[in-house]
Amino acid sequence: MKFFRNNILSILFSALIAVSSFTSSKSISKINFLHLQNIDKVVHLLMYACLTFLILFENRNRIKNKIHYVLIISITFAYGLIIEILQPIITNSRSREPADMMFNLSGIIAVVIIWYVINNYKKKL
Repeated sequence: MKFFRNNILSILFSALIAVSSFTSSKSISKINFLHLQNIDKVVHLLMYACLTFLILFENRNRIKNKIHYVLIISITFAYGLIIEILQPIITNSRSREPADMMFNLSGIIAVVIIWYVINNYKKKL
């Protein structure tokens, strides 16, 4: 129970990612009113960057070494991978896209690097 209480924001955001990932692509194309090419890749990057930030923020007092960062990267990436694998199984209108996984990973790693640099800088002050 303590795990859920300590990680409520990241759990809720993970659920939001899952719901949006399994939503019909026809519904999502209605949202893209700007008709920007490859906007979905930017959305992937931002979604997983936000999820990673929430995980880091909610666990900031428990992160003690680099292994914790590797674990956070691995868990968040695995979550995205599972969703990407399940999309064509659960929906008729979504497919697996390796580029989506690369953008997920880019968002994850960018946030971890920024978090790590900022925290190490604060420790030196």
